[in-house]
Amino acid sequence: MTDNNQSSWIYEVNVKVDRSIEEEYRGVVEHHMKVITELPGFLGARRFEEHGGSSDKLVSWVIQYSAVDYEAIDNYFKTLAPTLRLDTTKFGALVEASRRVLKPVN
Repeated sequence: MTDNNQSSWIYEVNVKVDRSIEEEYRGVVEHHMKVITELPGFLGARRFEEHGGSSDKLVSWVIQYSAVDYEAIDNYFKTLAPTLRLDTTKFGALVEASRRVLKPVN
């Protein structure tokens, strides 16, 4: 799913994933992308592999979700985020994640 709307908000997740669980974790991420983009106000999602950010042991991904406004992202934070984040706890230290919200500047 893609979005070319320059005025959309971006919810970004950066993850470093141990190669030993890369395939399984990719499935979790793809499921999350599908579920989140079905929420009202979300326009699409894209997953990138960071150029030069991966190694033999780790792969670095950036997942960007686009939304029409902050309210859509905040609704996700309040309703679905706690449940989806539980999906990732079983991976423990094999995954490192950080998140941020980017607002459009026109």
